[in-house]
Amino acid sequence: MKDNFGYNKIYLTKNKKPFFPIMGEMHYARVSNYKWREELLKMKNCGIDIVSTYVFWIFHEQIEGEYDFSGDLNIREFIKIADEVGLKVWLRLGPFVHSELRNGGFPDWLINKCDSIRTEDETYIFEVKKYLSRVYEEVKGLFNKDNGPIIGIQVENELGHVGGGDKESSEKHMKHLLEIIKEIGFDVPYYTATGWGGAIVADCIPVMGGYCDVPWERSGEKLPPNSNYVITKERDDHMIGLGNEIGSMETYKYSDFPFLTAELGGGLCPTYRRRPVVHGADIAAVTLSKMASGCNLLGYYMFHGGVNPKGINYPLNETIATGSWCDLPEFDYDFNAPIGSYGNINESFNELKLLFMFIKDFGEQLCSMESDMDIIVDENGGEFESKYCQADNLEDIRCSIRHNCESGFLFVNNYVKGYDLSSHKNVNVSDLKLIKKIKDNYFIDVKMLESINTFPSFDINNGDYFFYPINLKVGDISIKNATATPLCILKDENGFEDNVVLYGDNPKLNIEYGEKTKRIILTKEEALKSNKITLDRDYLIIANGNIVVDNNKVYLYSDNNDEIKIYPEDNNLVLNNLESNNKETTVVVNISQQTESVGNVNYLSSKDVKIIDYTLELNYNFNMSITNALDNIYLNVLYDGDVMKTIINGDIVNDNFNNGNECTIGLKGYGYPRKITLRIYGLDEDNDKYFDKKLEYKDGIACELKNIEVICNYKKLIYENK
Repeated sequence: MKDNFGYNKIYLTKNKKPFFPIMGEMHYARVSNYKWREELLKMKNCGIDIVSTYVFWIFHEQIEGEYDFSGDLNIREFIKIADEVGLKVWLRLGPFVHSELRNGGFPDWLINKCDSIRTEDETYIFEVKKYLSRVYEEVKGLFNKDNGPIIGIQVENELGHVGGGDKESSEKHMKHLLEIIKEIGFDVPYYTATGWGGAIVADCIPVMGGYCDVPWERSGEKLPPNSNYVITKERDDHMIGLGNEIGSMETYKYSDFPFLTAELGGGLCPTYRRRPVVHGADIAAVTLSKMASGCNLLGYYMFHGGVNPKGINYPLNETIATGSWCDLPEFDYDFNAPIGSYGNINESFNELKLLFMFIKDFGEQLCSMESDMDIIVDENGGEFESKYCQADNLEDIRCSIRHNCESGFLFVNNYVKGYDLSSHKNVNVSDLKLIKKIKDNYFIDVKMLESINTFPSFDINNGDYFFYPINLKVGDISIKNATATPLCILKDENGFEDNVVLYGDNPKLNIEYGEKTKRIILTKEEALKSNKITLDRDYLIIANGNIVVDNNKVYLYSDNNDEIKIYPEDNNLVLNNLESNNKETTVVVNISQQTESVGNVNYLSSKDVKIIDYTLELNYNFNMSITNALDNIYLNVLYDGDVMKTIINGDIVNDNFNNGNECTIGLKGYGYPRKITLRIYGLDEDNDKYFDKKLEYKDGIACELKNIEVICNYKKLIYENK
């Protein structure tokens, strides 16, 4: 039975109920097809509801008239697998996609054939119709109306912000594209368009973005504090919007649409010019700030990294030489995403999972809760941002309350990537300026007022980001207030909410208890290791690793044998014996050869430098009794230098722009090779690049392999419901 999707000015709906989905981007063409199911399951079990993906003209029709929808380009199979694992699909159809690709995703032949692109040029429109008709043949029958998973389509990408004609002609073009898409047969509940930076949305729903840094910036200097860490009514990311003033780029009214995102940065793609480092908190604090600001769809670009396919006649990556803004790797598209190119789990995965678990259980309530924050009302009644909502104000408390006049959540963000913020001791909630505004403008339930007035004081330290409950009802208890963050609800076999899980270090709790519902308190460290699963009832599993449920089988992806803890504690869940002899599978890496030469990486701004080739010999000792449980073997490579290319059997299979962190290489997809060459390109100390993490230079150059760590990761069946 198909679901009915809709929306109003505040939130999306599913079967007429408020719907707060989480969307993560994974590109089928950048991930080997044999891994699609496994990787989509990882996303689903992290909390993703919708997988979004661009559809890539430059991949599917590299040569005019020769379409390829096979292998890793088999979009139909990808969508069907997403449906099998329980994910909805959002196609970012283009035809322009950007995605750090050559010509923004257009094949060269199209550029050469058309007088202009992304306009009403007759040749361009003809080719667009032909291409989209071919794509439709691949995806028809998979739409929501057919009981399929496709519920959304994004039309174009950043038209009017990057490329296109003037506002009037771009508006006409967007409407025409939407008309073409519908006439061909694409039929979905939601049609969206990127809404940042003055982009044209026409008759589509705007979706927003928000990145924790700006690697596309041409400066080699540290950038000012990022506005995406501000709790604000402003939805636009003005660092995507090239620095325009607040409100100057709007082409639609915010109040006409719900606050939805499609491009919260799940990570960052280093450019040849700028090499930011991404930490889990960088991503999670942006997410929390958007939740605090009223966002009702969290969409991430990227959630899963990947590798570009090899071009037939030319490289497919974005470069300055081909007219783009930046130089990007030819192959590497890891993006420092929550799930890396090779399926490796990064720290942002677990940080985001904390927020996703909350939204799964409380999102329906949160959708309808208005967000109140510090604003100033001018003499004409117009609202504008106060100093508390400015990115460079690192002193005042950044906070909001999302509430429905009966209950709510207090959000606080005191984290900004690359900057220290003032700490605040013994904060009293009732003294916050926004509390007076709420009391003056709403008829607040007396119990919620009591919860606010009796809220215990707490400290806000530099780097903190959190939210606390106010008069929150779960099962038969009421959490009046608490200096602990809600994580999830556990339901028993009959669907009763018999446990509520919160986390915090030494929290203060004010709870009115009933007869059945219990509370579970975790530390932040325990919460980061938590996984909620549903079998005969809900369980919370705490483990060092990633839990995935697939067809009533529960798997643990892990590189160790640490103990597992299960909640509720009085459970009858019996897990398989986890004592495995995985230590018997070992890999010895020897550097058998080291050769030096001189050359460059062939970008416009590159120059001849020292190059060192490190030839690695890998000797595997597989324990055949557990080989099937071996998920992957990763090499975590730490080096000083500009770029590192990975060469296997004479082919360059990946290229890493160094940011000072380890570069991860998964070996399974390459058949566990016995020999690998790591080619490191040196970097002169007087370079003009920006690095978050400084490199080590010897005699004025950085060019050295520093360390290789081998990680054997296992997929262990810990439970099967037979």
